[in-house]
Amino acid sequence: GVGGGAVALIGAGLGVGLTIVKFANGVEAWYVVFADEGHGFYKEPNRVEAFERIQAFLLKYNPPN
Repeated sequence: GVGGGAVALIGAGLGVGLTIVKFANGVEAWYVVFADEGHGFYKEPNRVEAFERIQAFLLKYNPPN
């Protein structure tokens, strides 16, 4: 997953916690925190990296037919 570290209400803690639980239960999990983003990705380099990581995940676990 991906998340912004500058979210005032929740922060990255919720996403990190969920990732730890998944990993502990044998599910491959990853989580990337963009410390300079909040709820959403507005900086182009972060947005590009986030979508590249999401695309790689989808291609690995849901490849095209």
